[in-house]
Amino acid sequence: MTHTTVALEWISAINPLTTISLVISLMAVSIGFYAYGKTQKTQGSVLVLGLCLTIGIWVFASAFIFRANPADEVWFWYYVQSFGFMPMWPILIHFFTVISGLNKLPGRVLEFRGHSVTLNFPNLSVAVQYLIALALHVWILFGAGEPAEYVSTPWGLRDTPNLSSLCVQIFTFMTLFWYAEGAVLLVIFWKRAHQPNASVDMRKQSEIVSLTGIVFGGITLVLNIIFPSFKVPIPAFGSLFIGIWIMSMAYAIAKYNLGAKDEQIIGHKAFDLSEEPMVVTDTNLNVLFYNRAFTKNFERVQPGVDRKVTEYFLDENGDEPDPGLFLKEGLISTLSAPAPDGTRRFYNVKTSLIYNRKEFDRILYILSDITEIAIQKQVLEYLVDERTKEINRQLVITEKYTRPSLVKVIQSGGDPTNFEPSNRDIAIMFADIRDFTPMSQRLSSAETVRLLNTYFTSMNECIVRGRGEIDKLIGDAIMALFENADDAVTASIDMIESLGTFNGVQDIVKSPIRSGIGINYGPVTRGNIGSKEKLDYTVIGDSVNAASRFEALTKRYQLPIVVSEEVVEKLTREYRIRFIDSVLVKGREVPTRLYEVFDYNGPELIAAKLAIRERLEEAFAAYSEGDFERAIRLYLPLSEQYGKKDPLLDFYVQRSRELLALQQLGKLGPWNGTYQFLEK
Repeated sequence: MTHTTVALEWISAINPLTTISLVISLMAVSIGFYAYGKTQKTQGSVLVLGLCLTIGIWVFASAFIFRANPADEVWFWYYVQSFGFMPMWPILIHFFTVISGLNKLPGRVLEFRGHSVTLNFPNLSVAVQYLIALALHVWILFGAGEPAEYVSTPWGLRDTPNLSSLCVQIFTFMTLFWYAEGAVLLVIFWKRAHQPNASVDMRKQSEIVSLTGIVFGGITLVLNIIFPSFKVPIPAFGSLFIGIWIMSMAYAIAKYNLGAKDEQIIGHKAFDLSEEPMVVTDTNLNVLFYNRAFTKNFERVQPGVDRKVTEYFLDENGDEPDPGLFLKEGLISTLSAPAPDGTRRFYNVKTSLIYNRKEFDRILYILSDITEIAIQKQVLEYLVDERTKEINRQLVITEKYTRPSLVKVIQSGGDPTNFEPSNRDIAIMFADIRDFTPMSQRLSSAETVRLLNTYFTSMNECIVRGRGEIDKLIGDAIMALFENADDAVTASIDMIESLGTFNGVQDIVKSPIRSGIGINYGPVTRGNIGSKEKLDYTVIGDSVNAASRFEALTKRYQLPIVVSEEVVEKLTREYRIRFIDSVLVKGREVPTRLYEVFDYNGPELIAAKLAIRERLEEAFAAYSEGDFERAIRLYLPLSEQYGKKDPLLDFYVQRSRELLALQQLGKLGPWNGTYQFLEK
């Protein structure tokens, strides 16, 4: 037999499908690596490479299945084939998810070693499909997916799937599911690529991937799924058309990768022609290259001379900025740099870290000249600072003549003149110096003012310390407001105690200054009172008038602090309090029970007042019933024993005698224990 005869016999024995399969397998792997390198290793190119490798394995194994011996070697190539067709499907779905943009939908972001993964439904779905494919692959390797039979055909060996096998049933279902899912994702990609703002390259990619997918995917479905199910006597060579489709996708990715090569060229031109200074350094901040705009603003770097980018931004003392600022991605605000003409210029520097194959390699700095803005800002800040100082000075002065709350409103941008009237419940305090008029008549004007100023300083500190607000000063009187009754009573005790200290140090008058404090709690109307020429933001109402009347009654009872029953009912803290009287003050139609707060008294007097409390209640009961003789018999011993320290006892002895005289003359009229004051 001649060599020619042997060669002719060998050629005649070649299976055409085997030859085509080997060629497609080699082409698929080659174009996969080409697309991977051409597209600069993007996520899409990595997945395309995976698709090309898996289809290459699938088609390569199919080439030998077509001509294999069913008895002894086809099983080996069948298992090799599974390493291709099983992982190919989830990789294909993953690729479609990426190009359709579904992998970037909102979700929880996980960071791991510089990589981030978004946990959303598409990504989780892809992960589940990878796991299903892996499970099926392992199942097939253990023999679960073995074909029912192998049949020789003129085209080559054909395997008949074992549809009674659960593994084959699941794989068939998943294959149909992957076809349907892929079709949906292709539609989404098509719509995304044909939006008005989509690029031409993306549109071309979608057209190639979608059209070839419809054609070759449909052929594969018929050859590999439908025909074997009906036992058509031809091999399942649909993998060849899947290979052609995947090579078409790789071609589209490589050719229309949004102009990667053109972007590099355009990027270099944009870098050099940009009017903003740009400079690139290595990871140690050594300058590598820069654009023309940089040379106009800075001294040109000499070739071969290492110079760090921080050296261009020396401050007025010749010090470099913190190098750490230049190693972080972001914005470095308002850096100063010396200019060639001796002046200083200011820049905002945008920092961008550049990675090559995930390794930190270069740093790009884009400089924005903000010199004019910086100078204007400095001037504006100076003017604002000066104006702020003047406004604060005026507000400090204003606060001394009005209420601090109004000053805070003005500082926050509000306008107190626009306040609408409002109703609320608060505690109102009136404090007054007793017998101030005859006292001031013995003083000069300067002494009177000095006395009042030192007195108000001491009293006002107590009010502010007690979270109160001074509404106004009326001659020698103080009107103050409190949010609650406890703060008002605490402040009044503090005021009486501070008055004792004040009397110990003041040298303007010889006799001690005494003060009377009246406190009431109730509804008031708060608002601006006055006219457009003069406004007073204050409170008015019956509760305010009553508080003023109660302060006046402190002179009658010779007691420093008198509070109403409304105040006592609102107290939440413990105080030493005793009942004084039931009165009807001028302007009111309802009587009020008055009480004395005596926490400021010394221990002995406090003990005495607590000891006689029940006897006072008994005496006042007789007094209220109109039995003034009995009331006098009860009050008189107490007055003789404690009258010098407790003036209230002498007060009730005297009043009981007066009322008894009126009663005996028949001039008292109806009596219920409430004393009516006709004067203010």
